[in-house]
Amino acid sequence: MARKSDSIGTFFDYGLDASTRTLYIGSIGTEGVDNGVDYKMAEYAIKGLDILDRSEGPIRIRLNTIGGDEYQGLAIYDAISLCKNQVSIIGMGNIMSMGAWVIQAADERIMTPNATMMVHYGIWSYEGHSMDYLQWAKELSRLNKLMEDTLLARIREKHPKFSAAKFRRQFLFDSFLSAQEALDLGLIDRVAQ
Repeated sequence: MARKSDSIGTFFDYGLDASTRTLYIGSIGTEGVDNGVDYKMAEYAIKGLDILDRSEGPIRIRLNTIGGDEYQGLAIYDAISLCKNQVSIIGMGNIMSMGAWVIQAADERIMTPNATMMVHYGIWSYEGHSMDYLQWAKELSRLNKLMEDTLLARIREKHPKFSAAKFRRQFLFDSFLSAQEALDLGLIDRVAQ
């Protein structure tokens, strides 16, 4: 028989509240260090979504992240996209970099009034053989194009003539958006009241 403290520990480990069908995805690790999106966050998010999606009813995600690893973020994005239930993401605090991409997977995208979204093209550092460097540069270009296409598609739902060239100009460098600016651009559906 599980002790009450064991179930509380499981909640905090997995960031899942089954009674409210809420999954918490955040960046702060156990040492208080902001790790961003990493393999541990992705594993917890995927497991939590799998558990919640086994029964009927909307799923809520509370998201607060500075961004992080593209591959792990895409794993979370795909897990959200594959849910048969409606998924709402409420962005709180930091919805940055990979977080701005992840929130786009939701059926309903919400930010709290004081949250900040940051969009930019991914950057990597790499040391090694020049031919490997070329392969990594090609892969980063592929991921940046995928991010651009994802965000641009969402923007075009609200602004059909928003061009790829305009997107590149606006988001070539770190671009910070308030909740209202993200709403006006079409990167979220509403600001929480």
